[in-house]
Amino acid sequence: MWRIPVPEIVHSIAAAGELGAGDVHLWLVDVSGQSPPLHTTADFLSAFELARAETLPTGKRDRYLRIRTVLRLLLAHYLRIPPRSIVIRNEPNGKPTLATRHHMDIRFNLSHTGGVVLLGFSRAGDIGVDAERRNRPADFPKIARRIFSDNEYACFEQLPDAQQRSFFYMVWTRKEALLKGIGRGLRVPMNAFEVTGPTPSPARFQSGMLRIPVHDEWYVGDAAFDSDYCCAYALPGLPADPRLFQRSEGELCSEWRHTHG
Repeated sequence: MWRIPVPEIVHSIAAAGELGAGDVHLWLVDVSGQSPPLHTTADFLSAFELARAETLPTGKRDRYLRIRTVLRLLLAHYLRIPPRSIVIRNEPNGKPTLATRHHMDIRFNLSHTGGVVLLGFSRAGDIGVDAERRNRPADFPKIARRIFSDNEYACFEQLPDAQQRSFFYMVWTRKEALLKGIGRGLRVPMNAFEVTGPTPSPARFQSGMLRIPVHDEWYVGDAAFDSDYCCAYALPGLPADPRLFQRSEGELCSEWRHTHG
């Protein structure tokens, strides 16, 4: 197994500063608040988001409101404009992106699992992220046989049982992050490429199985946030080390209110 570098984790939106050219910021945000998200008002969200929230069951509605609020607050920080004025659209493949009216080269992606959401922001090109809870029960050998390449599965089988779970989630989240980054999703067989190696590592594609016309090489890596979650990112080209940030949704909202009134 490869050792994941443990960088400093920052706990303030103000400390994030600007997203400079080539920068990558990863945020792990707790959205499991027990009280209803009353602070997610029209000041933050678009009319479409508020209307969509009303169509969801209570539990899903609260989580949706929290996640969209976090996304807009962080984008507003980087764009230096009010959260509600940000226009987010979906590309034909379903990947969310900023509307061209913002004239910014910021790319973003998000993944939620359990009570957290992982958000990635990049000015180093497209980005994909994925997060999974490590304690989710699963038939790891069966799933690995289906989604791992032959080489990855051979590595998995050689590991002691105590290490197989960690290896499984490392490979799984890296593969999901890569597919989200390139916008291919489940249309690409997950065993058609390999993502093992020290972080960050180049993804290796089986000949003829997947062609990426935009970039010649993608890199995948791990983000060492919390032992309860396995987090990964994918970027085109060898990236600079991402900066890591961790807050709760309530803390982000309070900090934003305090700063912006």
